[in-house]
Amino acid sequence: MGPWALGTAFRPFPAMPGTRRGPRPGAGPAGVPDGAGTGAGEGGVRHHPPVEHSETPEPAALGELYRSLSALSWLMAGHRTHLQLRAEVDIALDRASLALLRVLAREPAPVRIGRLAELLRVQAPHVTREVRNLEARGLVEVSAEAGDRRVRRASATKDGREALARFEAIGRERLARAVEGVAPEDLHTTATVIDRVVAAFREP
Repeated sequence: MGPWALGTAFRPFPAMPGTRRGPRPGAGPAGVPDGAGTGAGEGGVRHHPPVEHSETPEPAALGELYRSLSALSWLMAGHRTHLQLRAEVDIALDRASLALLRVLAREPAPVRIGRLAELLRVQAPHVTREVRNLEARGLVEVSAEAGDRRVRRASATKDGREALARFEAIGRERLARAVEGVAPEDLHTTATVIDRVVAAFREP
């Protein structure tokens, strides 16, 4: 889906067939027949039941969120955005290399090649080639697992972490300009929602 389609791909869902949008005939102002289920007592005083709030977001709100996240992911992961970042950082790292370094940097210990492939959702041979490329540039270190020399583990070197940090710093500067004036609590709420979505999409 291209960005030009995002604005029309999601619209509030129409009402289900047979669903009434207004009060039923002979009903009170809330769509409830006069005196039915309201606890009306002497003198015509009505005691309305408490309003129950659904935990499920409205379809229109979900559409807005999905549209926004789709546009954001498309822009942040796009080739043009990466070229702009790379020009500012002045380090020749492609998107695959950057993604691999991000994973290695957040892991507390060296990661098996197979596990890297799982985390990146790609085939192991692709990860092997990328690791070798980064190892040759001194950005990744590869070691054999104790007890089984056939199993290889990778970790980011100091240079690799520094290169990643420069990319991340530029990205944060752009984000800071974009959300200037937004309340910290709103930023926290947004991050919490996005983290929840990311965790759900990571599930197999």
